[in-house]
Amino acid sequence: MQIAKDDHYCYCSDILVTVDPATALNIIGTGENHRRWASSMKREDSPGVWVGTSYFTGEEYIRIRFDVDHKDHFVDFMIGTPEDSNDDLKLMTWARVLPGGQLGYEEGTSLVALYQPRFADQSLEVFMRDRFLHASEMYRIKELAEQSAAVPADALPSGEYLATASEVILTSRETLFDFISDGMEYGKWTWGRSARSEIDTNTFQCKQDFGGPDLLVRLEIDRERKTVDYYVGDKPETMLLQQSARVFEGSLFGYEQNTALLTLTRWRASGASSFEWDRAVLSQLIEMKMTKAIMERS
Repeated sequence: MQIAKDDHYCYCSDILVTVDPATALNIIGTGENHRRWASSMKREDSPGVWVGTSYFTGEEYIRIRFDVDHKDHFVDFMIGTPEDSNDDLKLMTWARVLPGGQLGYEEGTSLVALYQPRFADQSLEVFMRDRFLHASEMYRIKELAEQSAAVPADALPSGEYLATASEVILTSRETLFDFISDGMEYGKWTWGRSARSEIDTNTFQCKQDFGGPDLLVRLEIDRERKTVDYYVGDKPETMLLQQSARVFEGSLFGYEQNTALLTLTRWRASGASSFEWDRAVLSQLIEMKMTKAIMERS
């Protein structure tokens, strides 16, 4: 039986590029480069703010500012209509660059992830239909980064490096974030049901449910951005980034007050087999379901 794995609240396209994170971030987080791979031609309207003309309609349709975190390699795209003032721009989509080494890929490579949340007034049909545009843009980003260099035969296509699972949850952003950023609560919403103990700051040791060596889980928490990165491994030096979370106010995307939009991203480690990857993606779907149930029950 084929199980649908499409995320109905946020989709994310991805690509691995053979440039360092700073270079990749410059490609996705500046207007000069953005106009070379995205679906609009852009001109700088005022310092740091760009206006885009659609390649499809020939009309100006977007005003955009790139809020870039050079340390953690995030870009928040602050967007409005051409008529909006610069102060009226709001977060509508975001991107992230991961150093390839965090997932076991070669040093000097980067994984680019481009997220698009679904707004409350957007039909599911239109939302799902428009995903192909992001995927197409990822290949343009790769060509721009690598200057159209030959692609290795074993390169994965866009869509195979990560998977997202998202939900609008009936709880506040703060309450939800406190829950998912608490390492001692981690086993309540993940498949790891064995007891765990804190052995260092935000680092936990736990037994595997079905045998094997104990696992270590380290949480890297950003309370301002409301993000958590979960690193997993059996030794401190072998821990890889397994999953990330980001929490938004639901009202930011048109959902009811006192709701939160949670997006989980499962990252595919270098060399992960199709079997291992399918298991990880399906586990993430259940973890999102458990998180929503626990939050709304309480």
